[in-house]
Amino acid sequence: MRTRRDARGLRCRRGGGAAGSRPADEEGRHRPGLEHRTGARRAPFADRARPGDLRTLARAGTAAGDGYRAGRAAAVTGEGRRESAGAELDLADEELRAAEALLADGLPRIAVGRMYFAVFHAVRAQLYAEGFEPRTHRGAQHLFNLHFVRTGRFEPATSGLIARLQKYREEADYAPAFVVDDEGARQDLLVAREFVARIRAVLSVQG
Repeated sequence: MRTRRDARGLRCRRGGGAAGSRPADEEGRHRPGLEHRTGARRAPFADRARPGDLRTLARAGTAAGDGYRAGRAAAVTGEGRRESAGAELDLADEELRAAEALLADGLPRIAVGRMYFAVFHAVRAQLYAEGFEPRTHRGAQHLFNLHFVRTGRFEPATSGLIARLQKYREEADYAPAFVVDDEGARQDLLVAREFVARIRAVLSVQG
């Protein structure tokens, strides 16, 4: 059977392939995508992530690349956690005052963004107080829902409040046609203020 050499000098048979060469078609051309790969090996099956593994990670409150983890915060001492939580509550209070001032100036569209951040910082305060370290907005919401809403410590409506204010904030920032009603914004401010106050009360009891 006749043989030919490819561009690399490797011999290959017509209609078949020599050991170590790429498979060839009837014309002796190498078929793309069917080459024998060398120099790189796939990880053993046991080391590759499977759907079940991801579900297990999600139940534990962590997922790769999502910016959150269920591990203890860097400040592992009780004092460090309290300081972090207190700083977040101070930021929440500042955001509430900013939202109130913006509403007074007739700027409800901008005010809803401050309301969201007030709630967001309150959520972070609760998480820090119990040793969790949220890395992103999505991560903070995930951890709060997983450990405080699903466990019954906070009502499901709390999760809806956070998601709704985040949506309003994004729409207000990026959608020029988005309109915020002044009265509705004032109602949201009351709800946000109540949420921050509740987090503060919970943390004061926890000490």
